[in-house]
Formats: sequence, C-alpha cells, structure tokens
Amino acid sequence: MTYGLELAGDNATWFFETGHLRIVYRGGLRASGLLKKLGERTVPDVAIAEVAVTADRKTTTLQLRLRPGACPYLEAAGGQLPDRGDPYRLVVPASNRDLAEHYGEDIRTRISLNPDAGLPAPRFLLAAPAVPCRIRGYDSNVSFDGRVVLFEPIVGEAHPQKQAAGPRSVPIGSVLGLDWATPAGGGGHLRLRTTDAPEYSLGPEVDPYAVTFGLGAGMTAESLPFAAAVLAAIPAQGQAEPPAVGPAGASLTATADEVVGAIRKLGELRDLGLLTEEEFSAKKAELLGRL
Repeated sequence: MTYGLELAGDNATWFFETGHLRIVYRGGLRASGLLKKLGERTVPDVAIAEVAVTADRKTTTLQLRLRPGACPYLEAAGGQLPDRGDPYRLVVPASNRDLAEHYGEDIRTRISLNPDAGLPAPRFLLAAPAVPCRIRGYDSNVSFDGRVVLFEPIVGEAHPQKQAAGPRSVPIGSVLGLDWATPAGGGGHLRLRTTDAPEYSLGPEVDPYAVTFGLGAGMTAESLPFAAAVLAAIPAQGQAEPPAVGPAGASLTATADEVVGAIRKLGELRDLGLLTEEEFSAKKAELLGRL
C-alpha cells in the first residue's frame, strides 16, 4: 500500500509503503537487462540490514544491504552483480540529496524496529522467480518445473563427454547447492551439487549437471533468475512465503493511523522545503481519500 511517498531515480523508483519498500525498475535501452526482467521487487522491512547514502558531484546513491540469506537472487549471484545490475541500489540526481538523506533516515528507522536486522535470515524473505522456467545455454538446454531439473545436452555443441552422458534428470530433493558464474565476462555457467556428485570434481564443460553460457551480459537476465528459482526450491534453503495478493481490481484502503503517519512524513518533507505547499495539499487529499 502506497501513501504517495516515493523517490525516483535514474534506474528505479522506490515506493515507501507500510512494512516494505516496493521497487519498480525503469526500462529503456540503457537499463540493466536483469532489472528489466525483474520488473519490480518488494523488500520487506525485516529483510533490510542497513542502508548507505553516498554522494558525488552529479549523483546521490542509496544502497540497501539485505540480511544474508534474505534474497534468492543475491544468494545465487554470490556478489557477482555489477552496480548497474544491483536490484537494491538507487541513483538520484545530486540535487535530490536532501530528499535521499531523508528517505535514508526513514529506512534506518524501519531497520531499528527489527531486533534481528543484524542476523542472517532463517529463510528467504523475498519472493523467488516463478516456475516452470527454462534456459538455453551454449551447450545444453535446462528446464525446471519446481520438482525436477532437466539437463539436455545440445548435439554438436556440448562436449563429447557430456553428450555421451546424455540427459540428466535431477529431483530437487537431490540437489545440495549450486554454482552460478556470471556470463558477462565469459566463462559463465550454472551447475548443481547433488547427492550423486556432492563436490565439483569436473569442469562445467564436461559436468553432466552443468550448463555453460556464451559471452554476453544479456544472459545474466535469463540465467540468474533460473538459478535463483532452483536455489529457492532446495529443501535445505527454505522458501519465501508467498506475498498476500488481493482479488484483481480490489481497492486498497488504509487505517487512520497509517494515513496520519504518512501525512506527518509529508509535513516533514514540506517543512524541509522538499515539497511545496501545493504538493503537500494534493498528497494529503489523496491520502484522506483512502480512508
């Protein structure tokens, strides 16, 4: 639920809603392929560990740092995402530095209300990609229906040893973990550790439980969500609870306390000179209309 509190940047807009941040990513030719693929993300307050606000001459950046284990995408990526592909980074013009600092304080307040903010998450707190899903790699096609991961070597492209091994069907209960290497710099791959092969003893080009990717940043947008979907389904990892979804077209209402709190925040922005009186009045009327 949104109360008109938002911060727009070059790569996304952050909506400050009750109990969570909703991040809507921008499209366009210069946008990250991964962020365009994501569309938007909902980040529960309980998933946030800290926020950093930094500035240079041209821009101000807000960087969310989530609790370890909270997001299946970040866990699958293992720190390999570039800044422009980070789903939890917002870049705004330097002229909006005061506004960015204000929202940074809002996030810090949210973090302070969670006594477990400094601890690893016991399970994924953000939604995993939908299944079934499928990717075509350089040497194999791989599909996942939520229960089984199927590797199908491509004849004429896969290594002879991988072709000789033939298709491999891996029940998710047999998967112990995975390794995703970004295809952005070449040599990208996704491979599984299974109960049959608990260690990575073979290179990904010959490992029958692996798929390799050709060079190209665009493959990140395809392969990382696939890896995150598999990772989230591994029984030992735990899965995020599905978000509550209302009926299509249902109107959202707000409690009086929520509206009063949002109007108070808008008043703070007006008093800081970050909203005009006209903008404050318009947003206030919008909020009161939600009751």
